[in-house]
Amino acid sequence: MLRYHLKIKFCGTYFSGWLKQPQLRTVEGVLLESLESLLKQKVKLVGCSRTDAGVHALEYQVHFDVEKNTIPLDVFPQVLNQKLPSDIVSFFIAPVDKNFHVIQNVKNKTYRYVIKNEKFKDPFEQDRYWHIPFFLDWGLIQEASLSFVGKHDFKSFCCEPDRVKTHIRHVLSLKWFYSCGYWMMEITANGFLYNMIRIIMGTLIDVGRGHKKKESILNILQARDRRLAGPTAPARGLYLLRTTF
Repeated sequence: MLRYHLKIKFCGTYFSGWLKQPQLRTVEGVLLESLESLLKQKVKLVGCSRTDAGVHALEYQVHFDVEKNTIPLDVFPQVLNQKLPSDIVSFFIAPVDKNFHVIQNVKNKTYRYVIKNEKFKDPFEQDRYWHIPFFLDWGLIQEASLSFVGKHDFKSFCCEPDRVKTHIRHVLSLKWFYSCGYWMMEITANGFLYNMIRIIMGTLIDVGRGHKKKESILNILQARDRRLAGPTAPARGLYLLRTTF
């Protein structure tokens, strides 16, 4: 059995998330179908993250197992792209040993969230960011963001908390950038809870609007109560940026 490490990027707008599901168009389902069509055999595929519907990825990592492969690796991504739809692109492949695993070997992940804080939205890019037309205090937002860095119990920032054994996660960094009319938050952690980043973002926007005080973040973390945090931000602004092994 051969194992390969594959990297792809995708626009999540027209996908119902990563995980293969009956009657739904998903990234895993489309990628698996394309690989099996190309290789003419069954493929065992594992993805690094269960992204939600509408979430994008600039570098999504998978590994897959096959009995054999006759396609030269230097052209494999290009050949696979001929099978894939235009909203998924493969750009890297390498052979790995059987101990390589895109879930078990992960050290941390980095996500980016994109916001356009202007009066009018861009109709050509509206599925790739969260448009917020009202005033936001970005100084307060950035100050409040610092409260999330470190090891915390993030139960207040999680949907369906019973899905996991522990809600403790270590946020290694949270930084903001402004470029070409877009505000971008990049957050790196050893793992994320379900909807954790989107709830963090919704809460920070509440701070920026004056609906919550920046000092309230630590109190919300300590309360371990989802009702105290802000709304869940839209999926369309979220991107998986990279995974570190």
